[in-house]
Amino acid sequence: MFTGLVEEVGRLTRRSTQGNNVSVIVESAVVHQDSRPGDSIAINGVCVTVTSISEIGFSADLSAETLKRTTLGSLALGTRINLERALQLSSRLAGHIVLGHVDAVGQVCQIRKLPGVIDLEISFPSGLSKMVVEKGSLAVDGISLTIARAEPIGRAAFAIIPSTWENTSLSDYRSGTVVNVEMDIIAKHIVRLANGYPDSGRWRPALY
Repeated sequence: MFTGLVEEVGRLTRRSTQGNNVSVIVESAVVHQDSRPGDSIAINGVCVTVTSISEIGFSADLSAETLKRTTLGSLALGTRINLERALQLSSRLAGHIVLGHVDAVGQVCQIRKLPGVIDLEISFPSGLSKMVVEKGSLAVDGISLTIARAEPIGRAAFAIIPSTWENTSLSDYRSGTVVNVEMDIIAKHIVRLANGYPDSGRWRPALY
């Protein structure tokens, strides 16, 4: 579990393929310092398991499912990436609950620099729109963002403060940049419960 508060921006330095899996090496300054093999670190919002630690970073394996559902398989070497260690139970939950389980790959539609704020708009599969509400939360490449506007189906907009812009990979983004999107876990469960479980054919919750 994560908070969506990026601890540092690292770099993807190497990618190698072994069968259906891919191994990546990430350069970092902070997140690997007290990590061990088996620990979880979020790379651009994707929860991965650390396989080894070095003096300058860490390595992790990516499964075929991860490559299919996220952007990690298509990132160019040298790309700046958002990193966050798994949440400890004693930590403050300053962002929102982020699992590191990406729901879809979205795309940056528009970036507008306004006085004191950057207006960021992204698109995503329209089926996820039912989980998007103004002032709700959404994770974009592992960054916990508050939804400023619920745009037409399949879009959301955010008001990015300068600190977030400068201390994450957002400042590298352009129109057309692909991003990992994770919807709020609470919203996902509510939608699932409200829709019932059609595979069972029997049970549907009563809504009060």
